Amino acid sequence: MGYFRMLAGRLRSSLNKILGWQSDTLEDRTTQMRKLHADLDIDVGSFQKKCGFECLQSCGHCCENPMVEATELEMLPLAQALIDEDKADQWYLAAEKQDFSGRCVFFQPEPRPGARGHCGAYANRPLVCRLFNCSCVMDKLNRPRLVVCAPVKAVYPGQVARAQVAITSGKLRAPGMADYTMRAMAVDLELERERFPINMAFKRAVDRVWIHQRFSPDLSP
Repeated sequence: MGYFRMLAGRLRSSLNKILGWQSDTLEDRTTQMRKLHADLDIDVGSFQKKCGFECLQSCGHCCENPMVEATELEMLPLAQALIDEDKADQWYLAAEKQDFSGRCVFFQPEPRPGARGHCGAYANRPLVCRLFNCSCVMDKLNRPRLVVCAPVKAVYPGQVARAQVAITSGKLRAPGMADYTMRAMAVDLELERERFPINMAFKRAVDRVWIHQRFSPDLSP
């Protein structure tokens, strides 16, 4: 038994080096990302209250875009939640059927007239989904530019225009994409460095959590 424990320990150590993470801190990083998500939700809520517009209900405009990308780190809370709820397999297989590409697997179309659909994992959606339509980026002249989709502009043209003027003049602050990206990098630079198609980012996050749970030094072999 001692010999096999020794082999298991060596295998775990090798996996840590190959995968570039310390298994005893994966839960910490997931917790930190959940805290980051919560902070961003508060920031977004305050911004939306001040500017007078928000994402449209059952819109799905950005969710249908097959080019949406996310990082593995952003998807860790979702991966962990689904594994804890014993629902990871069904979503993983659904994404696998799409070759982990195309439209986000969590987008759930709705049959109601005028409704595209909704997110099937809204509470644990990644940063990219939380930031879109309620954040700003810096333009070529280093001025803050509001990020808003066409449907929101069409429904709230006056509010969007006034918000942009207020942001440019410094009277209104929108959550900054760069600010939250930097905070995520502080959690784990390597896992936040590279972006993948959103279904592939989900796959990588689930794979990492599964491997961690199987080979964690804190678990008996």
